[in-house]
Amino acid sequence: MADSAHTPALGPLEPVLLAGSVNLLAGTSGVGKTAFLALLAKLLSHQAPVFGVAPTLPSPPYQAYIGTNRSWVHSSAKWFALEGLQGLKHYSLVDDKVFKKRRMRTKADRLAILEECLAKVSPKGGFPTGSLVYVDSLSLFLGGNLLDADSTAVALLEVRELCQQHNEVAVRATARPHFGIDLPLHVFGYTDVPRGPRGTEDQNLHVPLGPPPQQGQDVQRVPR
Repeated sequence: MADSAHTPALGPLEPVLLAGSVNLLAGTSGVGKTAFLALLAKLLSHQAPVFGVAPTLPSPPYQAYIGTNRSWVHSSAKWFALEGLQGLKHYSLVDDKVFKKRRMRTKADRLAILEECLAKVSPKGGFPTGSLVYVDSLSLFLGGNLLDADSTAVALLEVRELCQQHNEVAVRATARPHFGIDLPLHVFGYTDVPRGPRGTEDQNLHVPLGPPPQQGQDVQRVPR
């Protein structure tokens, strides 16, 4: 039975990013998920509206970045630097030479590994209420296949419980539908994705944010 006297903690961007929630941003490789996270982090750090939604908290939330399948030094850092967030607290499994990558082979251990990653970016005293952690990508902790609804649902419940244990920290994560398979998905109604696979090295085109295209129309691609 719910405790009527309990006041729920506020997330950084209600009702989009709730406290203690797990939020997935899915799309093909190279569509710009990491770049979008960097833009979101900048907007929240300046208390600026995100697509017309005003930040909930009276001050900028504590934000941090966890890279699971990419280097911060050689990849993700450039996107956050473009938004002026070079000093963002971050941790990358790829860059960590001490972390034994073979531990990821045991799926039952991955939730504990995610908790270790959170500890790497947690401030002293723990995450303050309303914190937001970007996990890029969360797929490794969801079994690696988002098309497996049963395994993904169970893993998401576990990750959400972990977030709630850390003072209702919210997780904003990227995820690919399936390693090796790119599906055309709508990203929260703001954009469509290119048809067909594209590697992350293809940076001559970008997908502008805007209303989704009409049925039967391809997304507009704008040269950089």
